[in-house]
Amino acid sequence: MQILQTRTGFTLMELLAVVMIVAVLSGMAIGTYRQAAERSHFNEGLQIGAAMTEAINRYYNEHLELSVEARKSPTLAQLDISFTGQGECKSVSSSIKPYCAKGRYFEVYYSTNTNAIYAYRVKENARSDYSLVFYPDFHSTRALEKCVVVEKNGTLSATGKSICKSMGYTELDSGSTTTFRKPYGKK
Repeated sequence: MQILQTRTGFTLMELLAVVMIVAVLSGMAIGTYRQAAERSHFNEGLQIGAAMTEAINRYYNEHLELSVEARKSPTLAQLDISFTGQGECKSVSSSIKPYCAKGRYFEVYYSTNTNAIYAYRVKENARSDYSLVFYPDFHSTRALEKCVVVEKNGTLSATGKSICKSMGYTELDSGSTTTFRKPYGKK
């Protein structure tokens, strides 16, 4: 009489194949998740920068009793702006702190020298990957907006370049690899 052997469970090769498939799929999912998370962080910089641009434009247009230069250089305390998670900037000098606010992922400050708002992406209290630049025009709410890729040790941040492009920014000049701008009419 012959005894039938029944196979129970999976072979080692079958288990290894399943583990490899799961590893590849999770690797793809993690990359997609990180990009989606960074796009979300990018939006925080856009929101804070746009809010600060509007507040500076309002200050300029509402304080006609001041000189033009005084109207173009308000501190954050003079602006009617606040946002969730607002805190003190860590990566700027003390002379810039009255013009700077920190969100969860960005430090945003207003430069009275260039009349520009800089929103720096911050990771672990250090500037990282890219920044956003807003130029208030002081007469309307429409302003030029740029995404600038950070260069570290002579190398451009691949993450910064990727996020600027994926958020709809195009190269500012044909020879520029570090500065991108948002085409007018696109949001």
